[in-house]
Amino acid sequence: MVNKRFKIHKSKRHLVVPKNEQIKRFVLQYSGILIGSVIAAIGYVLFQVPFKLAAGGVTGLAIIINNYIPVPEGMLILTLNIPLLILGYYYLGGWKFIFSTTFSVVVFSICVDVFQFFFTANLNPFPVSNDLLLNSIYAGIVFGFGAGLIYRSGASIGGTSIPARILQMKRGIPLSQSYMITDLGIILLAGFVFYWEIAMLATLTLIL
Repeated sequence: MVNKRFKIHKSKRHLVVPKNEQIKRFVLQYSGILIGSVIAAIGYVLFQVPFKLAAGGVTGLAIIINNYIPVPEGMLILTLNIPLLILGYYYLGGWKFIFSTTFSVVVFSICVDVFQFFFTANLNPFPVSNDLLLNSIYAGIVFGFGAGLIYRSGASIGGTSIPARILQMKRGIPLSQSYMITDLGIILLAGFVFYWEIAMLATLTLIL
């Protein structure tokens, strides 16, 4: 009987994660989110914003809205994400999901406006290249790398990833299809607002 109690106690003890290990995991997770958000913002500001490459998502929608309302893209991204974050809170696991994603959205939005001001004032030439195809490729690579780092760190860059996950959970629609529907809709809107070459190149950015 004593041995049985000891085994139960021992098994429970092994389920407890030491506090220093929890802190280590927390630091690693949020370091990944921070670095990913900064990299994604650099890709967005350097390669997408100057050429109106609205490659889907809230980031693409912010570029379109900025064409009519002179509000910085970072501020628009943060504002547009607020109702989506509220939806995520109710449908995607409360604070556990939303806290990390909110951190990512806030860091990304701030970095977008800071980098836009900094690059415009200090980077010569800016944009780095006037080749639309080259910019669309590098936008997909750099932004995609940053966003991937955020996802691997257990967060999201916000935007259409939140309704896409909700549709997957509630309706069983695969994430790839949900992303495609929302992102292609925004790219088509960009084609009407700007011109269709931009929409085609934005599609290339999205695929990359």
